[in-house]
Amino acid sequence: MKKKIIYIIIILLIIGLCIYGALNLFNKKDIVLNSKEVVDGINFGDVSIVKKDGKYIFKVSLSSDTSIHAESFDVEILDKKGNTLDTLSGFIGDINNGEIKEVEIVSKKNLSKAYQVSYTVFKE
Repeated sequence: MKKKIIYIIIILLIIGLCIYGALNLFNKKDIVLNSKEVVDGINFGDVSIVKKDGKYIFKVSLSSDTSIHAESFDVEILDKKGNTLDTLSGFIGDINNGEIKEVEIVSKKNLSKAYQVSYTVFKE
């Protein structure tokens, strides 16, 4: 009798874990945009947008083939129809030859329909 109860508990745990995994798979909030672009000598890598605690975290890597200095950049985030979802600003500073900088920017706007990005670089 005790073995039967243990088997039932194990089966229920396995079913619960499968349901939990399926729900997490279908509720995935991460967005990855293949949006490599070069603007004013700065290589902007692929974009990752993650929903966390009701906010969206925009991540992009910056690099350059030469040492450069730029103040900041704006990124316009667009949906499939070309409508602007949000425009975010990030700090650049110095980028040395071959260096990779990771930039994170938080947005309170809904970026779940992000489809493409466009960058503007501001130099001194």
